[in-house]
Parts: sequence; C-alpha cells; structure tokens
Amino acid sequence: FLPSPAHSQKTPFPTPLIAILRALKARLTPCRYGDAETEIGVSGQALIITSLSPVDGLFFKPSWKLNSGFETINRNGCRFCRTGGVNGGVGLAAETSWLKREVYYGFGEIAAEYSRGFARDYRIGGGLSAGMLVDVTERWKVASNASYFGYGAGDGRTEWRLSAQQRFTLTKDLALRFEFNQRINRREYLVNLQFYF
Repeated sequence: FLPSPAHSQKTPFPTPLIAILRALKARLTPCRYGDAETEIGVSGQALIITSLSPVDGLFFKPSWKLNSGFETINRNGCRFCRTGGVNGGVGLAAETSWLKREVYYGFGEIAAEYSRGFARDYRIGGGLSAGMLVDVTERWKVASNASYFGYGAGDGRTEWRLSAQQRFTLTKDLALRFEFNQRINRREYLVNLQFYF
C-alpha cells in the first residue's frame, strides 16, 4: 500500500487523500495506474482500498478502508483452506515530519469471512487496526500494520494479524519490495520485484 516510485518522487503521500486500489494482487508482476490521489495495482489475492486523510487544523475528514478477497489459512486440521472475506472500517490519520514524512492511522473495523476451516464455516465480527507509513529517504519507504479481530457470530476465536513492508525504489519504474505477514500460526516472507508502467 505504498505509493508507486513515480508518484513518491513528487508527493510521497498525496494529501489530504491517499487512495490505494489493488485488484487481484499479483505478487510477481503488479501493474498500476495512478494519478495524484489514486493508485490501482493488480495482486492475485485481494481488492484493497484505503483512503487516508490526515487531520490538520483546517480540515477534518475521516479515513476509511475496504478490503475483499481470498487467502489460504491453516485451521481446524484444514491445512490449505481457502478463506473468502470482506472487511471495512472508518478511522483517523495523522501526519508528522520527524524523519521525513510519516502518516499514522487507526481504524475501527467490521469483518465477515467464509471458509471450511471455521466452526460453522463462517465468522462475523469486528476489531481494531493501527499502522504507519514512513518515508525514510526519497527511495526507501516503510510500512507496518497490526490488527485485532473478535468474532461474535460463527467461529468465535479472536485473531491478531501483523504485517510489515519495505520498498526500495531502484529506478523510476522499478522497485524491490520486502514483506512480512503473520496471521494465526502462519508466517509469510515475500520478496517482490515490481515493474511500473
């Protein structure tokens, strides 16, 4: 969810709105379309829309997010269960310039998921998430996110999710991305070479 190299050189995080759209998250060859406020990328996993509007002295606009897609989980003896779901939320974002430029955000979220790996094959609930986007240098971007969900319907077990990403811009149209994700007892480490056009 970091801005593309071409746009990060002009505006690291477009203000007051950052809208990032990823459709069908293709891990090896993401593509993007972008203007000053919107970015569309392709990834084989999910549709992710996040709008961050940092609060300032003149404007107050809530931030929001909407995610949907599929992923594989290991749960209840089902080693490679596919899970489909949708979640969304509203929250606040704040911007600082301690290092270069940082955006911190938090959301209250609701979620619904379906999988044979869940008790009664589904779960519906809510939770909280928080994270940050940081421009360390002009070419080096860092992001992290943590989420906690509790489910009141279906499979009632709670869940923590953690993720961290780094992106190094190699050229205007080429970036190297490192990603770590943890969900339940599954850890995922990814290295992506991203081409932009």
